[in-house]
Amino acid sequence: MTTTNTSAAHRARGSALASERVWDTHQLRFWLATAAFALVPAALLAPVLKLAVSPDVPWSAAFAGPAMVFGMTGMIFLLVRLGYPGAEYFKRTLYDFALFEHGVELRDGQGNILGETANATLRVTSVNVQMGRQMVGGIRLDHRAGSFLLLPRPSVAPWPGKSAVPFVAPYCSVAHATYERVLALAT
Repeated sequence: MTTTNTSAAHRARGSALASERVWDTHQLRFWLATAAFALVPAALLAPVLKLAVSPDVPWSAAFAGPAMVFGMTGMIFLLVRLGYPGAEYFKRTLYDFALFEHGVELRDGQGNILGETANATLRVTSVNVQMGRQMVGGIRLDHRAGSFLLLPRPSVAPWPGKSAVPFVAPYCSVAHATYERVLALAT
């Protein structure tokens, strides 16, 4: 999840007080990059290994060993790389959440507005979220296509007297100050 405000519509309306992007891994691109990390070096190294070890070693063994080593190394490298900014090629944006002075705005991955509190297409509700055996306080943003959970960092105690909603994606973890500002808009 990144905290950069990159949408052109956000820039046109003014700067956001807080912005979060909820993303998912683009599986096809990730596995193609892992295959490239594994197969290209293994194909180049297989003839050298076959000659260095023994001419009797089968080609499949000379290729499979390096492919597994380079594949695991490449996968670990890509998994670590996903956490850093700039790895946008392997990420697919699901939601853009932005907090403005006029309210909250939620967009889908293509930049279409799902809802805004300024025009009452986004409803903000305080809820309790059931996370396994633990229950924490959170905010649910109800929009035309469904709902979205906002959870504070660090977690807050559950609201007394409210029932819990199940912890389901999509959700976004935000800083406590952002959570408090959105909570002020809750009904």
